[in-house]
Amino acid sequence: MTKLVLNITEVYPQEKVHPEIENPNSSTTVTCGNCGTEVRNIFNLTRYAGESYSVQCRSRNDVGQQCLNAFKVEVSEK
Repeated sequence: MTKLVLNITEVYPQEKVHPEIENPNSSTTVTCGNCGTEVRNIFNLTRYAGESYSVQCRSRNDVGQQCLNAFKVEVSEK
């Protein structure tokens, strides 16, 4: 089976490249930057190399402020 890599870039609130994730699976998680919460199941096994998609994370921090992070996820072959 082909090995896949997720390339994750946070596009909001600031552009920032996250480490590549090799061999992602259905329990792969990414931590949202400004709230520290996790986006779960960012990868689902029906994705194919060459696809890209976006993921949003919305939560509230300890003082009740709403946080939003948007990620661009690209799937590529290792």
